[in-house]
Amino acid sequence: ALTAGQESIAYSLLIQGIMREWENSFYQYERGLFTPDEFEPRVAIWELALSDPGTRDVWMARRETFAPSFRAEIDRIVADG
Repeated sequence: ALTAGQESIAYSLLIQGIMREWENSFYQYERGLFTPDEFEPRVAIWELALSDPGTRDVWMARRETFAPSFRAEIDRIVADG
């Protein structure tokens, strides 16, 4: 069994990994590899995920480790949320 601290670290690493995939999708969209119809459903999922306080906490703790353009997009979602 994991300790509470280990669970917290595991959760944070899981969310950060998911966010790296989001960042990659955003990068591909910026370069025209996704159409708006393909990309917008992804953003809807990001909005849903970021409505969770735990996910937002991970974002706020690690946001500086992401690319500036992606950071701006996620910060916009958090601010709108």
